[in-house]
Amino acid sequence: MSLVGHLWPHERSTFSEADKNGDGNLSLGEVLQLIHKLKVNLPRQKVREMFKEADSDDNQGLLAFEEFCTLMMMMSTRR
Repeated sequence: MSLVGHLWPHERSTFSEADKNGDGNLSLGEVLQLIHKLKVNLPRQKVREMFKEADSDDNQGLLAFEEFCTLMMMMSTRR
């Protein structure tokens, strides 16, 4: 387990629940569904922008767990 996974056990659980197809990554659609389920009050466009910013690896269009943690931190500070 990565250091991030160890520091963010709740986020690991949330990530796994949101990963509907079980591929180990989250698509924008999966993130938007999660945001809705968690009742986070952010405009979809803002979520899209933060998703793109958090998506920093070569696997563009999908968030790995570490990128998901980055997105969660961004959401908590940019409301």
